[in-house]
Amino acid sequence: MIAFEAVSKVYDNRVTAVDQLSLVLPAASVTVFVGPSGCGKTTSLHMINRLEQPTRGVVRIDGTDVAARDVIDLRRGIGYVLQNAGLFPHQRIFDNIATVPRLLGWSRQQIGARVHELAALVGLAEDNLQRYPHQLSGGQQQRVGVARALAADPPILLMDEPFGAVDPLVRTRLQDELLELQQQLAKTIVFVTHDIDEALRLGDQVAVFQDAGVLAQCGSPRDLLATPANAFVDRFLGPDRALRLLGLIRLADVAVQPDPAATTDVQPDAVPSLAPLRPAQTLRDALDLMLTHRRNAVPCADESGQLRGVITREQIDAALP
Repeated sequence: MIAFEAVSKVYDNRVTAVDQLSLVLPAASVTVFVGPSGCGKTTSLHMINRLEQPTRGVVRIDGTDVAARDVIDLRRGIGYVLQNAGLFPHQRIFDNIATVPRLLGWSRQQIGARVHELAALVGLAEDNLQRYPHQLSGGQQQRVGVARALAADPPILLMDEPFGAVDPLVRTRLQDELLELQQQLAKTIVFVTHDIDEALRLGDQVAVFQDAGVLAQCGSPRDLLATPANAFVDRFLGPDRALRLLGLIRLADVAVQPDPAATTDVQPDAVPSLAPLRPAQTLRDALDLMLTHRRNAVPCADESGQLRGVITREQIDAALP
């Protein structure tokens, strides 16, 4: 667990980058810092691994003040992923990933096994390990950056806008891969972005910063979308926050109505002929299908593809704030 206790960062005794930040980042979860440029989110991230020192207040990891820790020992327990990957251009990919294990004095056999394990984990082809960073695509370089950060199996992973320099399609794929990795590894991840869609997609909790390093609101994506704390958060979430909220509610979590083929209690235009939606899809997907086919209900299947009932327009209306 990471905790900020009334933490402030002031430069030159006059410029406040972070202002009285008090926040708990639960273990084994993803906390996203999001906000406009210059709002203090990266400065806050840097105070966790002491790239920045607080002017006032305390940052703790599992109850211990990070300022009381040996900085080298502290950073060995924290993986760090930069925008543009930050790879060493003169080293092959194998050596980039092996950086921290080598510093820790691991044997050649241990290093080799770990590098190959991580390459498989992040979806990096084995033949890429002998290439140099400039020979890889942007998405491949970011995978290497994640692998290098995970090399010594740190409990904490700091990610500073890691996907900001890749194109939208690659970015979505990398986000999916990060979520899959987190399901397997259960790290404490702190992720910085200026993209609210990325924040809502990745975060178990999202901390929204406003100007001068003030924390405007912190909560689950659903909490933020349903009840913005103030006008700044409302504006930052954008005009389509109702649709974004629907995009967070999976059909697996919704009680379906009976199959219209077996009852007359459901509207007759439920269209059982439509391909049913799957449990991992969302109420936003259901609404899109309704609008596309001008229906008031659409079919929903279970994991095996068997029809389990319908989702109705009334259920979607009830889910909105």
